Amino acid sequence: GLSIMYLWIRGKKIDRHIRGVMLGSSSITNNFFSFPFIHPVLGDEVLANAILFDLGNAISTLTLAYIIAFTYGPEELKLRNMVANIFKLPAMWALIGALVFKLNDLALPVPWANLLEKFGLVTNVLILVSLGILFSLKIRNPRLTFAVVIIRMLFGLLVSTACVLLFDLQGSMAMVVVICGAAPIGFNALTYSSLARLDMDFASSTVSASILAGLFTIPALMYILKNIYG
Repeated sequence: GLSIMYLWIRGKKIDRHIRGVMLGSSSITNNFFSFPFIHPVLGDEVLANAILFDLGNAISTLTLAYIIAFTYGPEELKLRNMVANIFKLPAMWALIGALVFKLNDLALPVPWANLLEKFGLVTNVLILVSLGILFSLKIRNPRLTFAVVIIRMLFGLLVSTACVLLFDLQGSMAMVVVICGAAPIGFNALTYSSLARLDMDFASSTVSASILAGLFTIPALMYILKNIYG
């Protein structure tokens, strides 16, 4: 999505702050949007694969998308300052901590594990609540907004489907790759737009439009994929 977006906006007269939002939005996938749909319909195995698949997206969001946002922001931070700021993000340390525990086969004390599990059980509900808070029907610059949504979601669907066919993926893994590839724009597009002082109204428009599209496309994709892969 990012490469296609870069080629599409190249040479076009687009405000720098909107350009930053377009590039950032095309590189951030909101896979968590799909989880409340995946779990009740496709089951635990598909959800577990989706969470694992999201690891690459999380790393990209915390690094590449962050750098893109501040590259187009008014502060014009140097790369070394951006990298230093990335490692100040709580989400980055949470990701590092999770990887350390997983790679070293460590386990949390049972009380802590039980507490985190309870928090995890309400995540799906909180995701849906946050969608409602974030959503806005006010679309700024519809032409550019829908261009971002199409490149992020439609091209994401085409590329993910091509990967499934190319690597002959089957079952739950095939479903996860296609669904996550077609997921809406991630919430961090708004977060980074705010932090980097990009165009927040346009960022809200792109995220809201992609969420609205995802409410229809993700369930439809799950129905189709469930019929194909069972």
